[in-house]
Amino acid sequence: MAAEKQKTESESEHLKRAATFTASEHEVQKLEKKLQRFILKTREYFEQKENLVCSDFYRYCDLSPNASLPNTSSPNSFRQKSSPNLTKPDLT
Repeated sequence: MAAEKQKTESESEHLKRAATFTASEHEVQKLEKKLQRFILKTREYFEQKENLVCSDFYRYCDLSPNASLPNTSSPNSFRQKSSPNLTKPDLT
């Protein structure tokens, strides 16, 4: 009996969340249709901004866009090569 009760509760929760999701999707589509002209006018700006941010990220991390990710098995694998050797301060 407990399993059936849990199943019906899960189903009702799923239906509520699905209805909320559907309503949100409908609202997004309505806004996209309403604001299509503005979206098209600003698309170029956001594409350029994304390219700029990505290029700055690659430059900062000393990576090329096609570079592989660093080895994450080492705890210091994400530390930049030029960072100074940091030591813990003496608190005594």
